[in-house]
Amino acid sequence: AFAPRSRASLVAKADPKPTQLYAKAKFKNFEEMLTAFEEPILVDFYATWCGPCQLMSKELSAVGSELTGKVKVAKVDTDKYPNLGEKYEIEGLPTCILFKGGKPVHKIVGMLPADQIKES
Repeated sequence: AFAPRSRASLVAKADPKPTQLYAKAKFKNFEEMLTAFEEPILVDFYATWCGPCQLMSKELSAVGSELTGKVKVAKVDTDKYPNLGEKYEIEGLPTCILFKGGKPVHKIVGMLPADQIKES
């Protein structure tokens, strides 16, 4: 069970134009976010103090742009939501988990370039 204040930020492309900013949507809890879309959701578990996480964020933005309509990209700050880090056994940062139908199906640990993320 998640605390009522738990929220996940979903980063979704607001418009296919490259100049458009990403929009954030709020959800009541993590499970709601995972089941809100038909597309798979790639969740980036990160921390603001993590250097490789900042680099990974740029790569994930590229992946999100290239795969608009096929995959959603979300971010979860493990310092703010440690319960999610524990639940999904996040042992190193950055860690990305691909969810399909609300279930984790693939995990990537460490910094990867956008091309390798898409291949994974």
